[in-house]
Formats: sequence, structure tokens, C-alpha cells
Amino acid sequence: MKDRPSITVCASGNIGRSVAADCSLMGCSVKLYELKEFEENIKGIQTAGGIEISGVTQSGKTGFAPLDLATSDPELAFQGSEIIMITAPAMGHIPFFDSFYKYLEDGQCVLVNTGYWGSLRIYQRMKELGVSTNVILAESALPPYLSLEEQPNLVHCFSIQPEESIPVASFPGNRFEQAFDRLKEIYPQFYKASNIIATNLEVGNPSIHPPFTVPISGLVFDKCDSCKYYREVTSSGAKIAYAFDKERKKVAEKLGISTATIDSWAEIMFGHEQTNIEDKLKASVFAEFDFPSWALERTLDEDIEYNYVPLAGLAEAANVEVPHAKAMVTLFGTIFGKNYWETGITLEKLGLKGLTKDGLIKFLENGSA
Repeated sequence: MKDRPSITVCASGNIGRSVAADCSLMGCSVKLYELKEFEENIKGIQTAGGIEISGVTQSGKTGFAPLDLATSDPELAFQGSEIIMITAPAMGHIPFFDSFYKYLEDGQCVLVNTGYWGSLRIYQRMKELGVSTNVILAESALPPYLSLEEQPNLVHCFSIQPEESIPVASFPGNRFEQAFDRLKEIYPQFYKASNIIATNLEVGNPSIHPPFTVPISGLVFDKCDSCKYYREVTSSGAKIAYAFDKERKKVAEKLGISTATIDSWAEIMFGHEQTNIEDKLKASVFAEFDFPSWALERTLDEDIEYNYVPLAGLAEAANVEVPHAKAMVTLFGTIFGKNYWETGITLEKLGLKGLTKDGLIKFLENGSA
């Protein structure tokens, strides 16, 4: 069998455990890396020497998956790895990079599995830190798994995304060919997008959580500590989701990107026969998940700061009105007492402010405008 890539997986949560275990069972050499402040989360994995994985996997295997190493020492975690996967939420991307950048090696591919402009934000951070290591920066719109960790060294995968369903791209876009081929060996779910605008303006979590939370905010934040969120979605939320979807697609089209509709995306993701997004969500595996209010707030923070705010900036640059997207930034800021317009990822923070459409595309392809 052709040699599989050697991989370092960053973060030991649901997705990190799933990726590490399944890639091990696919024959990859795998190290799991966790931040020092969360090293307690990998104690059980270190003691066992690996992860027990159950459910639906890409490898088609379940059971014990041995790891080469589980560590919070970056000097040990990244040596010789071909691919580095950051599986943490968006707010963890930069803390992880800051912890390991001194140990990067030329030719490594750093893939942010959870998108949210991760590759471009890391590029900007590399400039701030003066990092000159020749690495490939990439991101996918979504991780491959829906899973749930169970202490001390267990993870259960409820589902895995279908083939050719997750866009992935690099920054700059012209450096991705070889790294993409290696990623595709592991995950046929990936397809090569034209650039990282496509990975960030495709349908995904941001198309679902903020719109559907607006009508039920009182329930999920005032009356309940947790709820089966996808059972509570409403037709009012669906109307907001469809309105946001039109705005998202219009911005993408103005920037030369073709994206799915929320309905066509949901058909691929969930595979149900229901005709509208509300009923598809209620019939999905997500409907059985108990969603704590604090976790939903964190999810909304991620979607709004790292997707809605930059979307509004791109819309302004493309001369597209996005009133529903902008309203949700303001509304959830009021509910949570936060100013997302200040804390969010603006075009200026991404290094994209002032670029014309052509300049933007050129920059994302070549790394220079």
C-alpha cells in the first residue's frame, strides 16, 4: 500500500479525536497535540496509548486506534509530520499556531479543518511574528465528522460527510496541488475549491445557527440550560435562513464564486426527503443532540465573529446589501452584551481592505495584489 501521510492533529475534542483515531486506522502515522492548559484532556489517551473509536468511520474500522504520540510538547509533536490539522474552534486557531510555529518545517501543510478564514488569519499572524518557514496554509469549510468525545479516551462518530461535499482551498491558491492530493488520499469528502472565498461563503454552520436561533433565543438562553436545539427550529427561523442564504449567494456570485443553496446543501448533508430546511433539520441526527446554552453561545460567537462580520465586509466591497446578516450581528451582540463589529474578523484584520474584486482574487491566488 502506498505510504499514508504522517499527521499531527491539534486539539483533543470531538473532531480531533475522530480525525486522529480514524487516520490511525487508515494506516497514517498520527500524533495528537493539545495546548498545555488543556493537557488534562489527553491524560487518558496517553495512558491507553491511543483512542477507542466507535460508530461511522472513513476507514470502515472501529475499536482501538494506536497513536504514535499524545503530547502537549510542541517540540515533539510536529517533527517529521507532513500534514498538521487544526481541529479546534475558530477562536483556538491562533493560540494553537502561536504554540507551535517555532517547530514548523519547510513543506508541511497546515490545514484548518474548521474554516473561518483560518489559513488567511494564520498567514497574517506569520507576518506579525516574522515566520519565514515555507509551509502550505489551507482550510476546509467543515470537518468530516459529527462526533462526541467520551472520557477518558473514547469517541463516537454519529456520521461522516459524503464524498465530494467539503470544499478545501489553500492560501495562496497556487500552492495547493500536491498537498490536496495527499489530503484526498485520506478524505474523499474534500473537493478543491477555487480559493478560500469559496470555503468561507459556502453553506455551513453559519447558515444554520444564527438564523434559527433568532426566534427561539428566549427559550434557549433564558428558560433552559440546554435543549434538543434541532427539534426546536421553527418556520420563522427557516424564513430568516432563506433570506440570509440569498444574501450569501449574491455576495459569492459578485465575487465569481458558485455556491450551493441551503436546500441543496442540506440534501447532501442529511439525505432526507423533506422539502424544506426546517423539516430536514428536525429529521437529522442532530435532532437527538442535547445542546447546552453555553455551547450554543460559543457557536454563535464563532459564526458571527468569523463569518458574518467578514461577509458584511465583502458585501460592502462588492456593493451588495446584506441587511439580514448585519441585523443578526447587531441582535446577538445585544443579547450577549458584546460588540461583534469590534471583535469580529474585519477585512482590515484579514489584510483585504481596499482591494478591488480583481485585486482580491489575485491576492488570494498568488499572495500579492
